[in-house]
Parts: sequence; C-alpha cells; structure tokens
Amino acid sequence: QRFVVNMPAANSILETLEGDMGSLPLCNTWHSLLLDGGEVVVISSDDLKCAFYIFRLPPSWAPYLCFSERVQRSEIHGPDCERPNEWVHIGLIVVPMGWTSATGVVQHIHRNLARLAGLPRSLEVRRDRPLLDDFFGEALMGVWQIYLDNLDLMEVVDAKELARWIGTTSNAQVAMRQVYDAWQVTRSVDKAVERQPAGKILGSQLVDGFRVRGPTEAVHGVVQLTLHTLRRPRVTKKWLQVLLGRWV
Repeated sequence: QRFVVNMPAANSILETLEGDMGSLPLCNTWHSLLLDGGEVVVISSDDLKCAFYIFRLPPSWAPYLCFSERVQRSEIHGPDCERPNEWVHIGLIVVPMGWTSATGVVQHIHRNLARLAGLPRSLEVRRDRPLLDDFFGEALMGVWQIYLDNLDLMEVVDAKELARWIGTTSNAQVAMRQVYDAWQVTRSVDKAVERQPAGKILGSQLVDGFRVRGPTEAVHGVVQLTLHTLRRPRVTKKWLQVLLGRWV
C-alpha cells in the first residue's frame, strides 16, 4: 500500500518557491553529444524511494500544510500528554503532492546531496545550461544529472573494453550511495543500474550505448490516446493539456 498526500489547496495561500526548478534536465540535451568511432556511453542510475515523504520541511511550514480533519491530541501523543482532549489539526512536515513548490524543493534537496557527495557542478547536465565543450573527451567521465528522485551518471568508454565496465560501480555512484546512507535516504535497489550500455534516461531509451530513442510502449500509448481524442466530438481543456504534455 502507498500513502499519498495531495495538497493542492495549499497553493491558494502560498507563493510558489522556484527552488532548483531551473536545473531540471531535459532528454533532448543529449542530442548534442557526439561520440567518436569506437566510443559508447554507459549509464548508472539510482532511484529514491518515496522521495516526497523522506525529506523533512521546517516545522514552521506545518501550519500551512494541515489536514482538514481534526483529531484529539491524545490520538497522536498518547493519553498521558498535556491537554489530551484538545482537538488539533495535523500539520505535514514532509513534501506533499499537488503543491506547486514540491518540484523545486525536492530538486534542491537532492542536488545538495550530490554536492555533499562531491559531484562537480561543472559536470552537471541541466536544462538552463547546454552541454559545454568541457563535457567532451575525458571530462565526460562522470557527467551526472538529477531529476527529482532519479540520479543518472553517464560515462564514455571504449567499445572494445565495454565488457570490463558493465556491472561495475563508478566512484560517483559509490559516493552518492554513501551520502544516501549517511542521511538515511532510502533508494530502490531493484531499480538500480550500474554501468550499462542500455537503459532509460528521463523516459527515453539508450540503446547499444550510442542511440537514444523514445520508449516503444510510451509512444504507442500516446498515439492511442491521440486517436481516441480525435474520435471524441469534444474534449475539455484539461484533456488537451494532458495529451499535449504526453507528446512533449
């Protein structure tokens, strides 16, 4: 079971925090990556578990992120607490879904974990900065990107030596995992990828270490949704926004 907290109502009283929204990477950034003959890319990745509920917010934010239902204080603190019969609201001190600031806040926290791990900001892939010339050649060893709860690490290796790289763990990935453990940040072991020439990058698929394409299942799903939309006599604005968002 999964416990999901959705608090869009908070947006009516809170200004949106930009946080690190500008650093969210885009998959098409990688279209400018040029490989020399005989080179391939290997990717490593880690995915955080329940990322929106493992990062603690300042307690002063709790009054603005309250549940509507009231409970007696004793239900939270036990019958021996002060004022056990007092009715109170429960305030959230983790990041809720539906909050417009959630993306920027989670991105900011995860990038700070990368800073603690020593990942160079100069080798970070982000939407507000194109791939620089310095990223190419030897500098490409260790290029990284963070998209909310997902960490991706990309390295260029000699295709002839690919076999000895596959399945090994990079120093950057080891450093990030040490920081996760130190801060008790849980990650999904099942979703972990360690130096593979194929895998998903922001929804796109890396194939054979040098080709990036859209995932087949996702493309089929968007086409089916588009055809279904065209057959309908009329659709809502929200429906069209969802459809266009899928294509983007």
